[in-house]
Amino acid sequence: MAQVAQQQNNHIFDLNSKSIASPGPRKNVAPPSPQLSQDDLGSGLGVLGKHDISPTTSTGLLSPAVCGSPKPAEEMDLAEDEAQEDLNDVALLMYMEFMDLIYWEIPGRSGIILAGILASLVLTSYYSLLYVFAGTLTILTGFNLIFVNAYNGIRTVWTGLAAEEFPHPYHLHIRPQRSSLLPRDAMDYYIHKSVDILELVAQQIAKIVFVQDTKTTSLACLASGVIYLMTSLIPTKVFFGLLVVALFTAPYYYDKHQDLVDEQLLLLQEKSLVWKDKYGAVARNQAALYTKQILTFSAGLGNTLQQEIKKYSKRATDSNVSTTTSPTMTSMSTAENPVDTKTEKL
Repeated sequence: MAQVAQQQNNHIFDLNSKSIASPGPRKNVAPPSPQLSQDDLGSGLGVLGKHDISPTTSTGLLSPAVCGSPKPAEEMDLAEDEAQEDLNDVALLMYMEFMDLIYWEIPGRSGIILAGILASLVLTSYYSLLYVFAGTLTILTGFNLIFVNAYNGIRTVWTGLAAEEFPHPYHLHIRPQRSSLLPRDAMDYYIHKSVDILELVAQQIAKIVFVQDTKTTSLACLASGVIYLMTSLIPTKVFFGLLVVALFTAPYYYDKHQDLVDEQLLLLQEKSLVWKDKYGAVARNQAALYTKQILTFSAGLGNTLQQEIKKYSKRATDSNVSTTTSPTMTSMSTAENPVDTKTEKL
């Protein structure tokens, strides 16, 4: 220990400048002795007070407490419940928006959407989408070209100043400092909502296809069958147009004239019951009579076919027998009269 103390007194360590100053004749100075405690060494290096010295901090490795651990089952269930609640909110929002449209809560918006859908169907029935897009772009650019140049010309004539000294008519929309035409926040919102809607549709289709509920799947199968039959009889665009018109008119008309419609439906129901009682027995009797006639005709037709089949089979048998006996008779007659055959040849 006395030797260690003497070395510490004879040698000065400049830790900040990372250089060693020695008053003695030795140029190479030995490192600090192992007998120095870790606290003394750390305080001399300026480490303590900044970071705790531990195997984790000294090696740069994360401790198990810092490393991410798998989420427990309760947190995963909570995340799934939140996702399901978001989908339910999206479904509720879609339902409310759809009801507002078909019940004309905002007449202007419903009218514009209905007119736009029908106009698109009519235009695409006669023209291609590229033709419609190019025509629309030509009309817009042509109108703005005429408007901007006429506006600048009128201002130049009226004031005597050049057109460059006036702001552009659409300077608020084309200035470089303006915000983006497509706001990112709105785009992100609608993209996420679109993904939620697609997820909701996919889930409902999976429930229908894999028969989660028999009644729902039966109704979906019946509806798809009706659509398949209707689209085989009329063009798809015509069917879609009729469906859109019915959606935008039938609920609104029923909501406005519910009492009158219910009264008419009740009268039709009563008449249908009367017709059922009046003509039900007649229809059943006629159906039984027609069924009996069909069975009788089928039995007679079956007997007739059997008789004809027997006749044809008998004729085929007789023709086969006659075909086999005729070569035999010919060979026998040739063997009995060989001389006559030679004489005929001479």
